[in-house]
Amino acid sequence: MSSMDDDLKQVLDAIREENAAAHAETRQRFDTAQVENAAAHAETRRLFDIAQVENAAAHAETRRQVETAQVENAAAHAETRRQFEAGQAETLAKFEAAQVENAAAHSETRRQMGVLAEAHQYKLDLVIERVLSNGEKIDQLHAKFGQITSDLDTRVTRLEVASSRTRRI
Repeated sequence: MSSMDDDLKQVLDAIREENAAAHAETRQRFDTAQVENAAAHAETRRLFDIAQVENAAAHAETRRQVETAQVENAAAHAETRRQFEAGQAETLAKFEAAQVENAAAHSETRRQMGVLAEAHQYKLDLVIERVLSNGEKIDQLHAKFGQITSDLDTRVTRLEVASSRTRRI
């Protein structure tokens, strides 16, 4: 077993060395990225400051346009309100008629769904029954495999004992 331990130790030492080298390379790349990001941040800040100045001028114009649009929208709102109220009365009448039609359709759909649910429940019960049956078969195979493994372990032990006796002779 000593040779195997030595081999394992050598493999682990090699992995440690590879990890240390990879860590050093990662650290170097991280430090480089920090320097590059600092320069990019400064450029971004400069561009942001320029954009703020430009946006301040555009804000005044936008404010004027918004105020003009608010006045125009007030008149359009009054007309839209009038049209909405007229359409609302028509929609209410159609909705009430649709409710009557939907009540009948709902009853039929509920009946059909009941029939469909019963059929699916039957199929689901069959699937559950087969899954449980398969589970029992798997348990039986697992027990049989365990017994075979135990028997093989016993045979190997007997052979090892017999082999060691033969070597002593």
